[in-house]
Amino acid sequence: MRAMSRNNRTTQRKHRKVSALAGAAALVATAALGSGTGAAAPAGKLVTYHGVSLRVPAAWPVIDLARHPGTCARLDRHAVYLGTPGDSADCPPRILGRTETISLRPAAATAAPGSTVVTRGVPEAAPRSTDHTGRVALAAAGVELTTTYGSRPELVDAVLASARITEQARPRAIREPENEPAVSTKVPGTFHGYGFDSCTAPSSKTMDAWLAKARFRAVGVYIGGGDLGCPDQPNLDPSWVARQTGKGWHVFAMYVGRQAPCSGEPYRITSAAKASGQAKADATDAVQQAKHYGLAAGSIIIHDMEFYPRGGSCSTAVLRYLSTWTATINALHYRSGVYSSRAAAIDELVAARKAGRYRMPGTIDFAQWDKKPTVNSRYIPSKYWSGHRMKQYWGAHTETHGGIKINIDADWLYVH
Repeated sequence: MRAMSRNNRTTQRKHRKVSALAGAAALVATAALGSGTGAAAPAGKLVTYHGVSLRVPAAWPVIDLARHPGTCARLDRHAVYLGTPGDSADCPPRILGRTETISLRPAAATAAPGSTVVTRGVPEAAPRSTDHTGRVALAAAGVELTTTYGSRPELVDAVLASARITEQARPRAIREPENEPAVSTKVPGTFHGYGFDSCTAPSSKTMDAWLAKARFRAVGVYIGGGDLGCPDQPNLDPSWVARQTGKGWHVFAMYVGRQAPCSGEPYRITSAAKASGQAKADATDAVQQAKHYGLAAGSIIIHDMEFYPRGGSCSTAVLRYLSTWTATINALHYRSGVYSSRAAAIDELVAARKAGRYRMPGTIDFAQWDKKPTVNSRYIPSKYWSGHRMKQYWGAHTETHGGIKINIDADWLYVH
């Protein structure tokens, strides 16, 4: 899920390079382009999917997830993904950073939460949003189009400007998404025990198999954020949350918003002066995403603040950001949580709490990879966040239960 140290971040960069090569090897070649259809259209290659055609830059891999189900549809590198990500995708537990990507998959009868239904054609520009994601259901082709962007949304705009609905398209009636889901569940509830998190919410089949065989009873899910590079969530929706909690799982929600200005992440707090405004925008979006996924008021939403070198204006920016994050989440009737390396934002929060400065989150989730399932730490006074702690005690590793393998982080929770 979440990077903890310089060494771990170096490992992640190496993994990205290897994954990029693997993604290139899984490239599905499409017809070569002739002349363009307009000045905005990029040179490159033509991609067609279920009656939707568009031109993409030549360097972008085009990956058919049905033919290559083991490919992780990660959003931290340029790519076009065709089809729905599956449980067999080989994703690390967390992927950081978001760049320009296009995903096309069959649309459901009801558009996904946060989507816009378009009855004719294709939008000519990528929808702008706090988490840099746009979701559009193309009724004229029965296709769901998802776009993401990092620092250059105009690249996606150019691709969409070239898009057409072809004669091969099969129109489908698609209902608008529900503004408020019929089922809404407060999470994670009271729980003391083992949990895990992975890049995407596993299918219900996988959750059932792990419930029967694994020690875990809590599961972390990513609900959004501009620095989240994990694949779009094909399984996560209000019915998934209701089903898992009904089976006995305790779901906890994570949001990867802006990162420390001195970090190497692409989606950062721009300055201490702007930290509060940016935190308010992220927290408001996080609550909206929580509602989309059927997480009721009173649920905990955890901000994932990756490792950064502490000190000076960088620390000030982080504390201001997290303080406003907490104030905004709480004002919107949810409960604030903060995840970070114990040696990064958690130490900052401990020191600020002792000094009586800044708003404190109700729950902390700290990374300390000692493989000890406990929420105790000699660095965190026992009276601080008593009964409101989580610990990531084991980083990225693979476990198999019920014959199903997942790359996960392991957690210990003591929350109520």
